[in-house]
Amino acid sequence: MVSDSISTCFMSQQLELLNDPPTLPSWDFSDDLLLGLDPYGDTSTSLEDTPSPGVGTPAEQPFSAEQAGPSTAVAQLERASKPPRGVRKQSQNRQAQHRFRQRQKARTENLQAQLAAATTQLQDLQARQQQLEARNASLESFASTALSHDPLGPPVADADWSSLTSSVAGDDQQRITLTVLPNQVLVKTIPDVSRMPFTEFASLYAAYAQKMNQCLVQISQTGSAIPTMAALHKWTSEVTSMKVAFALGNVHSSIAYFSFRLDGRIGASRVQLPASFYQNLLAALRLTDAQQADMLHLRKLFYAKIGGVRRERAGLWPKVPVEVAGTAADATVKTIATSSLAQQLQESSAAEFRATVQFGSAFDRGVLTLTQQALYAVNSFPYIPDTMRLFEALAAISNAAPVGVLTQAVGDDFEHSIAWQEVVNYLRNITQANVHLHVPLIEPSSRTL
Repeated sequence: MVSDSISTCFMSQQLELLNDPPTLPSWDFSDDLLLGLDPYGDTSTSLEDTPSPGVGTPAEQPFSAEQAGPSTAVAQLERASKPPRGVRKQSQNRQAQHRFRQRQKARTENLQAQLAAATTQLQDLQARQQQLEARNASLESFASTALSHDPLGPPVADADWSSLTSSVAGDDQQRITLTVLPNQVLVKTIPDVSRMPFTEFASLYAAYAQKMNQCLVQISQTGSAIPTMAALHKWTSEVTSMKVAFALGNVHSSIAYFSFRLDGRIGASRVQLPASFYQNLLAALRLTDAQQADMLHLRKLFYAKIGGVRRERAGLWPKVPVEVAGTAADATVKTIATSSLAQQLQESSAAEFRATVQFGSAFDRGVLTLTQQALYAVNSFPYIPDTMRLFEALAAISNAAPVGVLTQAVGDDFEHSIAWQEVVNYLRNITQANVHLHVPLIEPSSRTL
């Protein structure tokens, strides 16, 4: 009876487990282990075909779920409730494919984000490069105006340079003829002159200085004979043409060439010459009062013009963009603006150079007489004198206003440009017929020192 009670109790507990099986934890892998043992186990509920385990074994009896024990019964019931293996495999494959597609999508989105960032960075770098190139172009344009054999274009005609040459070619390329060397006639274009090595330029200039000195000696001994004056005019015109052509064709080299001694000897450069050098040169020129008045008036107009040009240029520099553009469109707009500013800066630099050349031409060809032009070159040899310093030496003697005051002259820049037109018109009035004379710049009635 006791054993029957125990069996009844045990079976009741097993039935409760069948009706309400316990929930296994998530880390329980018993199902997978059982599935792995399917090929090796018999899932039938009877053992009728099972051979006897050995001799003496009792007669075969039907094998029931109660006799198989609780664990086997639970496993059998759970396996019976699960879907077939093929269905589960398809479900697992779909889940694996879904996870793979999710990973591929995430990777693709990440690569697309990296590509977008790299593209944006490339556009920013390209925009910055365009800005820097445009800014560099503006700097180069400001630093140099010697862009071709005729960098100033129309200003050459304004200054009437053709009167300085012995011949003008039919192909519109201005040429100069140099006859100072014995038995040689050199016909050179402006590019040819600008490419002269220093030794050739110096030897030609020294030969001209010697020829002009010979003429001056003859004039002092025999007077102003026509053949001597004609020869002096020839040498003076040729050497002036050579200097102007070299300056027009090669600005930077002309600054260097004009600063060195031209006799091949070692000595001080032009910038190292003392103020007394220019004071003695002024005395050698023997300028009249009218000439001194013209020089002071020319100085006033020149520095007012230069001051206006430099103020205009100073106002352009802050407009050059330096910050990096936000987009390619912004970069394009800023590049166009920078290119326009570069063009304006170039024009401003060219205007200053043009005014400087016109200033020197007005002094050499208009204020000075032919004899004084020769004296100016001969007495300053082996140097090419700095015309600005000569004017400042005269201003110091005459107690004229300093350069700083003249560059900040009262009046707007337009008025100064109009005033400078007086010098341009003055150059047009200088011809082969009067180039050997002093051509007045201001009317005698309004002339003041």
